[in-house]
Amino acid sequence: MKLCPLARSIVFTIAASCLTACGGNSVPTPPQPPDVYAVGFELQGNLDKAVFWKNNVLSTLDSGQYGARAFGVAVANGNVYVAGIEGSPSGNNVAVLWTNGVPTALTDGTGTGFAGAVAVSSTDVYVVGSELTYNATLGTYVQAAMYWKNGSPTVLNNGLPATGAGTFIPNAGATAIAVDGSDIYIAGDVGSRIETAPNTYTDEPVVTYWKNGVATSVTSGLEYAQTTGIAVQNGHVYISGQLCATFTPDCSVATLWTDGVASSLTTNLLSAASGVAVSGSSVYASVNVTDTTGNTAALSTDGMFTPLSSTNLSAANCVTTSGSDVYVGGAEIGAGETAGLGIAAYWKNGTVSYLSGTTNTSSVYAMAVVPSS
Repeated sequence: MKLCPLARSIVFTIAASCLTACGGNSVPTPPQPPDVYAVGFELQGNLDKAVFWKNNVLSTLDSGQYGARAFGVAVANGNVYVAGIEGSPSGNNVAVLWTNGVPTALTDGTGTGFAGAVAVSSTDVYVVGSELTYNATLGTYVQAAMYWKNGSPTVLNNGLPATGAGTFIPNAGATAIAVDGSDIYIAGDVGSRIETAPNTYTDEPVVTYWKNGVATSVTSGLEYAQTTGIAVQNGHVYISGQLCATFTPDCSVATLWTDGVASSLTTNLLSAASGVAVSGSSVYASVNVTDTTGNTAALSTDGMFTPLSSTNLSAANCVTTSGSDVYVGGAEIGAGETAGLGIAAYWKNGTVSYLSGTTNTSSVYAMAVVPSS
């Protein structure tokens, strides 16, 4: 195209202005990739070691004397929080919170503690889990669902016997947490006893979530169900787990409850959803499918089921998102692995990455992906 003198002058003027305004020929700094945190365990000798990776660099969390595993991670306010368990001289596991690698025991070892997830709301740090203690009155052990806010414990359900016939001990446990604005949501299971006929009872866990400490039952107790994860967006509550409604052998199916309504994520029996995440209008769930030959990792996206691995020696233990990217943490047989049971790995948008520093059995249980620090 031929420009007239006036048009050419306008083009040169605009170009000169852009060079001045944009600082000459400077190139904008490209955005930095996010920091990817993963936590889990590695078998070293005859002990499990609690470990975490930041951008594929391995660090060990526990002292290594009694064994440990890490199950949850949150990154906030310049700190890295990891929840998990560590053995103790009493022989009981202790619930632990590691802050930037420094451990704080949440239970004292007189009972069996468990810390399964951690979340941060403003400057408050929440850890969810359970503690199994001996009840002398009942002459048996009872497990309570709990959370710790800045290290201070609160019992969500004490796990004591339901009223009625028999000496059934329901037990309870909290496994997952989500923050929605100022609201704290915790998911777990509470044992129940329901009389289905004279002197006939069904004893099954009830999938439950607590919003700011107030419990809501998601299942009825008339079927086997178990929860693994929770995500909340705009007041809508998504819970992952498994459901067996028929009491037939191997009937559990990976399930997502959306505001209490159950949806099967696969037609495969012996499957379970291990975690849930929401990004925009999409809901993601990490899924495991088990058969006589092993376990296969998969991902459900808005109900569409996709295997992540071509091997039946893989596991999907958690899911998280960062923008349009979807991360699933778990384990898979990989190059250099010597124990034969899989090494820690994660899938980003379906492509697997094996985490460094481990050649023995290891796995990822939780991930956090945050803007680069």
